[in-house]
Amino acid sequence: MKLKEIYISIFTALFTTLSIYGQGGQVNEWVDYLPYHKVFSVAEGEDRVYGATYSGLIEFIKDDNSFLRFSKVEGLSDIGVTCVGYNQQEKTFVVGYVNGKIDLITPFEIITLTDLNRKTIAGNKSLNKIHMYKQYAFIATGFGIIKFDVERKEFSETYLIDENGGYIFVNDITIYADTIYAATVDGIRKAYMNDPQITFYETWKKDMNLPYPNKSYDIVESFGDRVFANLPGDTADSDTLYEMNSSQLWTPIIELFGKSNKSVSAYDNYLLISHYQYISSYDNDWNEMNRIVNYGEGTFASANDAILGKDSVIWIGDNELGLIENPRPFWYTVVHPESPNNAKVDAIDIRENRIWVAAGGRENNWNNVFSNDGVYWRDKSLNWDNINKFKDPVLDSVYDIIDVISHPNDPNLAYGASLGGGLIEFKNYKTSNIFDEQNSTLKEAGGLEGWVGVTGFDFDSQGNLWMANSRNEFPVAVYTYDKKWYSYSFGSLISEDLTGPMIVAESGYKWTILPHAGKGILVFDDGGTLDDVSDDQSRILNNNSGTGGLPSRDIYSIAEDKDGEIWVGTAEGVAVFHSPSSVFVENANVDAQQIIVSVDGYFQYLLGTETVTAIAVDGANRKWFGTRGSGVFLMSADGTEEIHHFTAENSPLISNFIRTIEINESTGEVLFGTNEGIIAFKGTATDAEARLKDTYAYPNPVPEDYYGLIAIKGLTANSAVRITDVAGNMVFETIAEGTQAVWNGNDMNGNRVATGVYLVFGIDTQGNDSQVAKILFTK
Repeated sequence: MKLKEIYISIFTALFTTLSIYGQGGQVNEWVDYLPYHKVFSVAEGEDRVYGATYSGLIEFIKDDNSFLRFSKVEGLSDIGVTCVGYNQQEKTFVVGYVNGKIDLITPFEIITLTDLNRKTIAGNKSLNKIHMYKQYAFIATGFGIIKFDVERKEFSETYLIDENGGYIFVNDITIYADTIYAATVDGIRKAYMNDPQITFYETWKKDMNLPYPNKSYDIVESFGDRVFANLPGDTADSDTLYEMNSSQLWTPIIELFGKSNKSVSAYDNYLLISHYQYISSYDNDWNEMNRIVNYGEGTFASANDAILGKDSVIWIGDNELGLIENPRPFWYTVVHPESPNNAKVDAIDIRENRIWVAAGGRENNWNNVFSNDGVYWRDKSLNWDNINKFKDPVLDSVYDIIDVISHPNDPNLAYGASLGGGLIEFKNYKTSNIFDEQNSTLKEAGGLEGWVGVTGFDFDSQGNLWMANSRNEFPVAVYTYDKKWYSYSFGSLISEDLTGPMIVAESGYKWTILPHAGKGILVFDDGGTLDDVSDDQSRILNNNSGTGGLPSRDIYSIAEDKDGEIWVGTAEGVAVFHSPSSVFVENANVDAQQIIVSVDGYFQYLLGTETVTAIAVDGANRKWFGTRGSGVFLMSADGTEEIHHFTAENSPLISNFIRTIEINESTGEVLFGTNEGIIAFKGTATDAEARLKDTYAYPNPVPEDYYGLIAIKGLTANSAVRITDVAGNMVFETIAEGTQAVWNGNDMNGNRVATGVYLVFGIDTQGNDSQVAKILFTK
């Protein structure tokens, strides 16, 4: 191959990295914590460029080089983006989803089409690739091809192109000389666009001239008077790109042997191909014109897509670094949203505004899924990073970290619970220790050599870390503040049973879910003497009257509220232990009670038909309940009044399957860990522990055009709040929810207050500890 000109981007290349941090979010607004690193498709419009990720889009505004995350929070219809394209004629971006939804992004609005999503078909509804032609978008789907009229905003035709009219997965589409070519899992199909019978399956013919006509092809592209089809190899760097000439004959391109081809884009005088670990452009004779192997010092290309934009700018969708702008050789802008590295979440912990996430996993029956994704976190500077086997080889044999907790007295110390790998200690965001049967009292599971399962943990008031150690005769262990270990056996009460999550109540009692065979909950009291078992007490609580009274033995979640009551989520709703301190009192009635609520004039048990997978208590003692399939419920402190019910259909919530809920007590932000990632709701209640030295409000000053809620923070918990003008005239009063109150900026008659300064007074329930803040309303 003759090499005309090669630009190798070396470590001395000039580059810029743009990054955005966690979205602030006003009260009663949503923020997503989804990954935006893996861009797999790029489309350029007149004034902006979109990089598609599964979670949403990276929107880059060319006029001022600004960008933002563009997700369900900002107006997209869903998550699960699979493709994006731009129709030049209609000035419209077309966004496709894995569930068949389509979003049309125009200069004025976002239009969502759900016809295909709602349609019942046996085939896969995924929208895989978009090819624009005049005002049409030809879309490769999991069942065939859709011809979509972007101008009329409607589906025009559907092509079922498999033999006998069946469904077939189509990976890509191109149009050449009035012929549509489709790359499918079973060869290349083609048909003439102007054939009046094109919607009839017999019009579509498999191209038998290919050397392997029945194999799966993932790319098809036209270039000049030629068509290209890519045959994926079984390993990296083993694809074969075939070229069809004017005689309809296909031959392999020998210059590309030993390469992988992630995307192929054709232009007037050259082809742009994303290979594994670099991007190259080629002329008509397959001379390499340009090569990009990194985006500056310390970065390496891992492109999924590359396009040639206006003014000869190359836009790259990278698998690790997001969206890349390459305006000329050796100059790069890395558009890198600050976000988690993946969407996996099994548990979340927040302390001092630091967020830790366990990215492991487990089956519903608590069997391993063997995830090596470790943990990821956001520090106080709002930067995200992760620890896993790829960054720390010591974690190579550690999998399924399903819980995480940070130390209450040391913000730089955290622990992960591994389903098989023991207890993992992280110091200064690095792995500092792994505790298993070799260096602690943790035990192997019976019959599973080397398998040490920690399924949940919690700190007590002395800084001791208690944990559930699954499937052995010593199911509860403690790692003390002074680095000592103890484990506890319960004889025939529980022997080699599967354990689940654990909490340590204010009373010091340890409550551990026993999910295997629906056994119930183990409650344990060590009597305050870790090394003396003579005063220990334990019992099992289940669904039998007198021994727990739970609505079901299948327990999924547990939490203690501000009044010391224990709330339990089961397969049949919620129950609460009102007097948990009497659990070991002889003859005491300790049965849990179900909450009766009124729904449309009928009385029923709280969430009685729901599997309640997560419970969290906010600063106002209200209860957040996550479910398996019905989203999130916020109930009043006593559980009788529904305040919010968020679903994926009525809110930016990204999934109705909730795995965990955690509350940032300093901000009131409620994080929902779902099977699709993390999304947060900025709630109105903060915790008494989060009270700051001075009372303050935000936004402050309040802009003239702002009509959202104003948060007043740093109050004494549940204090009375009065707002007056500078003359002392009352304009508003309320009660703080935890340490935060909110005001909509209106007076008590519902009128917007005038421009000026307003004073905030907070007084606790004893009439003491008043605080003063000022709020300025501006023009």
